[in-house]
Amino acid sequence: MSIPFDVNAVPAADVAATMPPGPLSSGGDWLDPAKFRPSTPAESVTGKHSKFDPARFRLDQSFAAGATNKTLTITTHKPDRHSWFMADPDPSHHVPNMMLDIKLDRETYLIDPSLLDELAFELTPKLIVPCITRQSNVFMWVVALPDDSGRINTWTQSALEAVEKAMHGWIRIVANMEARGYDIHEPRVKIDPPKWPELTLENMLEMAFKHYLIESLDHPRIRALRGEV
Repeated sequence: MSIPFDVNAVPAADVAATMPPGPLSSGGDWLDPAKFRPSTPAESVTGKHSKFDPARFRLDQSFAAGATNKTLTITTHKPDRHSWFMADPDPSHHVPNMMLDIKLDRETYLIDPSLLDELAFELTPKLIVPCITRQSNVFMWVVALPDDSGRINTWTQSALEAVEKAMHGWIRIVANMEARGYDIHEPRVKIDPPKWPELTLENMLEMAFKHYLIESLDHPRIRALRGEV
């Protein structure tokens, strides 16, 4: 005769000892509590998930391995005297063109080719050179080129020499006011080459000049030059 008992009053281990292994198990681990644990650790007894459940915020272990650096901004400026930089080693990525240079505001504008003849008197020849710092920041260095007469000043000459050196290694440039040119400094130890972001030249130009592109004679800068505003 079987003796009735309250199953809730008997320890789970004693109950498990009287039961045979599950049909798909090779041992007694089919009652492993982990198999019956809710998949979401912080689920409350009411069945609702806590908004502060750490599992919701924890990064996947693959995050670090798959992390990438993304360049969000590209500025246009001369290299800082304290920054090591390199120039894009591909000469085809250096863009010679005619640009509007507003020296007072330190702004340089790309000009739509259809406006070159109309604005020729206002434009100067420049070379746009993609550069990168040791902190992986990309910037565009706009270097002056000789004019139609072929004349070249010492600042322009030393800047072009710096571009050539920067295509092959890290450099710093410091303005030498007495010599009217740039002093070029090279590192004393070997520095690993930079890792350029996966951007095309078109991407870089758009990021650097999206607010500095003149496509119409109605542009405020052009109207101001013409005395129309």
